Amino acid sequence: MQQGNSFDWLHYPADGWFAFKRKRNADVLIIAGNYYGYDMYNYVVNTNGEIGSWTQIFNSDGQEFGGDGVGNYGNNPNSNKGTITINIPKNGIIVMVRTSI
Repeated sequence: MQQGNSFDWLHYPADGWFAFKRKRNADVLIIAGNYYGYDMYNYVVNTNGEIGSWTQIFNSDGQEFGGDGVGNYGNNPNSNKGTITINIPKNGIIVMVRTSI
């Protein structure tokens, strides 16, 4: 892996969901997936020390893809306490990007 890049499991695939962090210098993404058959609302995900505000940039359950639209559009969680609270759609993946520190 190149210097300044990292990968960290935030929730190893178990209990029907997973989350991991990809970081390149100051750019940070959190990717979360749900392989349960139901939507997961208000799930708390540890950010492994990343603080700031987050915005959803991809949702595989988006209505533009024929999904139900369960996700985080309009929800811009803040991780000043080391966690973010997000919705993860059933059988779907969401990508959150840190937008400010």
